Amino acid sequence: MIKKIAAAVLGCVVLVSFASCSIFEGNGGNASNPGGSEVSSAPIDVNYPLDMDGIYIEKMPQRVVSLSPALTEMVSILGYENRLVGRTDYCDYPSSVSNLPTVGSPIMLDTAKIKELKPDLILMQVPTTNEALTQMQQTGAAIVTLPKALDINSTAELYSKIFKIMEGAEAGAAKGEEYKARFLNRVTALTQATQSAAAANTEVEYTAAYIIDTVSIAATTDTYEGKLFSILGLTNVAGESVNWNYPLENLAKAKPYVLLCGSGIDIESLSSLKKFKGLSAVKKGRAYKVETAAIERQSPRMLDELERLAKEIYPDIQLSGSSAAPGASDAASEASSGKASSATAA
Repeated sequence: MIKKIAAAVLGCVVLVSFASCSIFEGNGGNASNPGGSEVSSAPIDVNYPLDMDGIYIEKMPQRVVSLSPALTEMVSILGYENRLVGRTDYCDYPSSVSNLPTVGSPIMLDTAKIKELKPDLILMQVPTTNEALTQMQQTGAAIVTLPKALDINSTAELYSKIFKIMEGAEAGAAKGEEYKARFLNRVTALTQATQSAAAANTEVEYTAAYIIDTVSIAATTDTYEGKLFSILGLTNVAGESVNWNYPLENLAKAKPYVLLCGSGIDIESLSSLKKFKGLSAVKKGRAYKVETAAIERQSPRMLDELERLAKEIYPDIQLSGSSAAPGASDAASEASSGKASSATAA
């Protein structure tokens, strides 16, 4: 009797062991997958698809067409020039983008050429015609509009968006925030240095005007250019005027201590022009050339330009905090050394 009971118990043990093997081996060797199908080991992509204000970017862009000189410059300086495959006729910085095929002008686009380039991303700063938009949509590319910034803070946000577009929701956002912080720290350092330099010279009222030609108007305080005056420790003589509506004839009465002049102005000729020859800024050599494109395009090299101007306006100024922050020069050097490529940037 005892032998019969022992045999029965042994049979149960063998049956249970066989059933266990069936669960762990017969069904794909995965107890949590009783159906026997394989579970994908592919990692989840936390960066793409990316939602940029309702525009979905399915994967990391590799073939980018830029329809804006400003965006071409920003994308290049931030380290992604190697992803550009097309540009407009007016995209000229950095000079290396001249090797890229052109797709016409922002208002006269060659949509056939755009299709030929097979972009996966098209960047523009202002809306195009409905017809051109329809043609570009046929490429299947994500079409993202990034409007001009209104001030220095929104400029930093614009750079951050470019990082996010080019590298994704997490990696791009992290790099964008880092770059933005460094950029704004550099702005703060420059602002503090110029304001300290201006305050140290109590005999001078550092007023200024910014002109882009010699026949019409000057930058008013509400303009992007006008908002940069405080970074240089300057007060804009345009006062309450708005929308560039400040006649140059008013400069004689305003008497700006500094005259900032756009790239197209011949400073030497100002002394022979009625509107300017009486200004102390002209007579005493305080008329300074400004790289207009760097400012208008809201480029990272704008900070290099502002620092150069600060050194001209305040010869003894110390800008020790700026060398560690991003600008056109160090962003470009990082890109060329491989630190800012399709995978990295700031």
